[in-house]
Amino acid sequence: PRLRALVERLEAAALNPEVVPDITAQLWDKFLFNCAVNPLCTVTGLTPSGLVVDPALDALRSQVIAEGEAVAAAQGIALRPGADRRIAEWCVGKTHEVSMVQHLRRGQNTEIDALNGLIATQGAAKGLATPVNGFLTTLVHGLERSWIRADR
Repeated sequence: PRLRALVERLEAAALNPEVVPDITAQLWDKFLFNCAVNPLCTVTGLTPSGLVVDPALDALRSQVIAEGEAVAAAQGIALRPGADRRIAEWCVGKTHEVSMVQHLRRGQNTEIDALNGLIATQGAAKGLATPVNGFLTTLVHGLERSWIRADR
């Protein structure tokens, strides 16, 4: 009843809520999206659409997702199938500057530790190799200390 009342209020405010059966899987979808798109755009200078037209970067994006899915599975989290496809389809035609780049331009640290760094840390705790996520974390930390930052 409380959820229904909340949904009705959000609908009345034209916020178009969506009730999902498994919020954890939904959160991981968004998490994997951010892990796959933000750091790759940040280290390459490309927009999301640039990632999917370059076969090597598209494969790297897929590997980020695969490592994240393995970590989720090791934690007993059942993800919706098809994250790689959904993320690739979303990237098509998106030409904006991702938030991680915007953070660097403002001289702020990024969310890399809460994204790819988390996959690398949790993967290590479960005995899983997550080399791509670990490497991206290292690269973005380097950018946080580099000339790219606005405060340098």
